[in-house]
Amino acid sequence: ARRLETAMLGDASLERRLMALDDVAAGIRSGMAALPEDARIARIGEGAGLSVAPARPVERGPRLLFGLAASLLLGLGLGWGTTQMFMPADDWRMEVAHYQALYTDHTLSGASFDTPALQAQLARASGMVGTALPPEVLSGLVDMDLVRAQVLGFEDQPLAQIVYRGVGGAPIALCLLRTGAAEAGIEVSDLRGMAAASWNDRGVEYLLIGGSDQTWIEDRAVQIRSALRSRS
Repeated sequence: ARRLETAMLGDASLERRLMALDDVAAGIRSGMAALPEDARIARIGEGAGLSVAPARPVERGPRLLFGLAASLLLGLGLGWGTTQMFMPADDWRMEVAHYQALYTDHTLSGASFDTPALQAQLARASGMVGTALPPEVLSGLVDMDLVRAQVLGFEDQPLAQIVYRGVGGAPIALCLLRTGAAEAGIEVSDLRGMAAASWNDRGVEYLLIGGSDQTWIEDRAVQIRSALRSRS
């Protein structure tokens, strides 16, 4: 553990790779990022008529994250709920991952809709989320057979789920939620043991999830993002 801590301090790539393997560390990173800075705490104190002493500097680098994550895992005995405890309650991607984890290669076997039905499903999802979902684009992806599109929900907001059969029948889902988030590039991660790629575009957050091949998922995410942007 000490050698890993030392190596991470000088190797940002190693840090990212290790943190990507640890759901607990990812949650701690999010929580630490949300901590208010000393200047903000002081302003709040002044507004309330209080004198607030500066906090002792807190190390927020990989050593702290690694140590906290390891301690929590040991303290919990690697038991249930580590991911759920530290994942933000409003992270819709984790909710999707829990749902997607119920799918198996047999879930979509035999499932199919004719072209008019798929077009109608995509049109409904497009209207609910408020973004273009061209059938000719979403049905023409490499190694992804379009099965259906449906509208789910997250915190009273419509969430579009477009379901595919991937290589070997693996279930793949492209999900969209309009949140107004700023544009962000593709980020690859592991959610509930599944490969996932997420990005934000024009106020809509996207998540492509399924299977275990992160390179394959990232390549398809690049293809989908480019195709949708070219048609919007």
